Amino acid sequence: MDFSNLLETLQNPEIYPEKPEKVELLQTQVSAIFIVGEHVYKVKKPVNFGFLDFTTLEKRKYFCRKEVVLNRRLCPEVYLGVAEIRLQNGRITPGEGAGEIIEYAVLMKKLPQDCLMDRRLAESKVTPQDLARKTGADFLLIECRCEDAILPRRLSGRLGKANDPSAGRWELFQEQKKIFEKIQGWEPDLYLPLNTRFPLEECLQRIFRHLLKRGARADEKEKKEVGR
Repeated sequence: MDFSNLLETLQNPEIYPEKPEKVELLQTQVSAIFIVGEHVYKVKKPVNFGFLDFTTLEKRKYFCRKEVVLNRRLCPEVYLGVAEIRLQNGRITPGEGAGEIIEYAVLMKKLPQDCLMDRRLAESKVTPQDLARKTGADFLLIECRCEDAILPRRLSGRLGKANDPSAGRWELFQEQKKIFEKIQGWEPDLYLPLNTRFPLEECLQRIFRHLLKRGARADEKEKKEVGR
């Protein structure tokens, strides 16, 4: 089935087991999100951006499952599983049953707007450090920066490259810079400002030195705790 036809069909409240009054559709570049009563069905679009490839049914099934496994680490009560979308006798039905599986969707519990991560981050109710600690992740935030005088030359080098995520436009960068948030309040071991005017080898050496010093401090802290 053509994806545009699938999108239209999945907006029909009558096909869902929840029997909602209406279905709300939200879209991103890679997903179509259907708000169905107290549930949300997230369908991956059959796109290929190079860094991700959802062009086959098997790939979409695989990445739906991966998304559920990954996000259950933070929100086990929200990510309910992967729903099958089936076609039988010309009728599309989400969920288990008879018929050919034509698509997969991540099935989630609908959250109140004030619980969404972008809002909680904006209101400082949660921080990336909080998320890292909760998942047990070991990370280093590297803020790459350089002088404005260098940037036009770098951006111009990207013009005409179809696969480059940047448009290479100086005026676009200037507009984006106005809304950049300053990075502040981070623990020194978790944050490294890196001036990228230096050669790549020198930048990498600075990162490695930072990690080695951080590791040495962690080892020293552990020794002190063991010796108590």
